[in-house]
Amino acid sequence: GIDGEVVRIGDQVAVTVRIGSAGAVTRQGSEADLDTLMQQVAEAVFQGTQPFRYSKYLESTGRMEQAMAVAVDLATDGPYEERAWAWAQISNLHLESGDIRAAVFAGRQAVDLDPELGLGWLNLGIAEGKLGHERASWDAIERSAALLTSGRGKLSETGIAIGYFNASIVPMLRGDFNEATRLFQRRQSQTTYLNTAEQGQWIAASAAVALHDVNGARAIIGRLGPDTEPERYSNQYR
Repeated sequence: GIDGEVVRIGDQVAVTVRIGSAGAVTRQGSEADLDTLMQQVAEAVFQGTQPFRYSKYLESTGRMEQAMAVAVDLATDGPYEERAWAWAQISNLHLESGDIRAAVFAGRQAVDLDPELGLGWLNLGIAEGKLGHERASWDAIERSAALLTSGRGKLSETGIAIGYFNASIVPMLRGDFNEATRLFQRRQSQTTYLNTAEQGQWIAASAAVALHDVNGARAIIGRLGPDTEPERYSNQYR
């Protein structure tokens, strides 16, 4: 279990959290900084108990160097069963920084360690695509989609939704726009589609344009709400 205490030491306070047999974390400072000390202790506990998720948290708060450091430490010194996840996160962070070759290397490390890790295949596929390696990209994305849509792949509901999204986009990458349209129509009503729905609709519209179905594309776009960033698509439907 986890317990803790706040103790006054002279004109300062010390915040301590004990994590079962893993030991204790203590941060000390002025009482005015109590909220900051609590945050520091919470993050230290998070890092010690769930390092992969802690790296994702750091990423979400823009602390990319710290996120990478935590992921690298987990990949090299963490429990074996966590290392594939760590490499997948390293691949993701390299994608965000633009070091695509490093992202490919890390993605391969992830799937070599755990061929069932859908996230590893997904990041590898994205990285291969950015290098122009279309065949390798498609193969990796298909592998990711197969894992995630079969209930495997070891991800959350959101991860499974991404799997469905990728399963739909792969035919379009291969030029089979009819199959892509069929899959998008099938997936859009599924609750597991989650937060990929809007992006899926835009890609479905692209598939319709490729099939010279301009009216169909307009109908798909018409079902979407107002776009707050219209410049994203300014060159796609001319």
